[in-house]
Amino acid sequence: MKLTAGQVLGNQYSAAWTKALRSVVDINDLSSVDAGTLQCLREMASVQSAYAKMDSPVIFNSGIAEADLRLLSDICAEGMSIETRQNASGKKNARIAPQYAEFVGRLGLQQRAVEATGLPLTATDGAVFIIYDEPQAGLGLHLDLTSFGGLTMLLCIERRVTSDSSSATVAVTPDGIDEYRYGVGECLIFDGTRTIHGRTPVGDGEKIVLLSVGFEYASSEEAQS
Repeated sequence: MKLTAGQVLGNQYSAAWTKALRSVVDINDLSSVDAGTLQCLREMASVQSAYAKMDSPVIFNSGIAEADLRLLSDICAEGMSIETRQNASGKKNARIAPQYAEFVGRLGLQQRAVEATGLPLTATDGAVFIIYDEPQAGLGLHLDLTSFGGLTMLLCIERRVTSDSSSATVAVTPDGIDEYRYGVGECLIFDGTRTIHGRTPVGDGEKIVLLSVGFEYASSEEAQS
């Protein structure tokens, strides 16, 4: 498949870009890439940025109550006890059990995303817990699957760090590589299908738990309804 950035071609398009990105650099080597590799990544980011709905990722305070954040952490633990999916890099995923869908809906995540971005958004079925709790667990550079939603919001519900050089969400831009560290109750929101991003590996004793939520860009009719 030719790696252009015109019309989105669905999950096949995202998967092709992800494969290409990971052939360029391993997430473990991102902090020490040479000038040629960095330039290659910047050029790939430039191709995507022309189509992104957001100029860059944004961190904001969700305003979600501490008690609700603790409950989300408990829901995640319960989901992990039922079924946990782990990829080769150590990242784990756990689903939200159906009985908690109404509670998650009451958190008003869609409205919080709209207020943070100024974009008209609609909710999708894309919501999953992401857990990094083993040494060197991380996530290689990629573009999100288009089926998850055009915009991705990561809500931190648990964060334990042991050093200043803690794991970070990284985003590749036409200008270079940016790192984002956000605490419990804070969110990182970005155009996941157009922003090249990943997670640098966690260290010994470090733990990061996120709720990842996908949104679609609403049409003018949907935004007014």
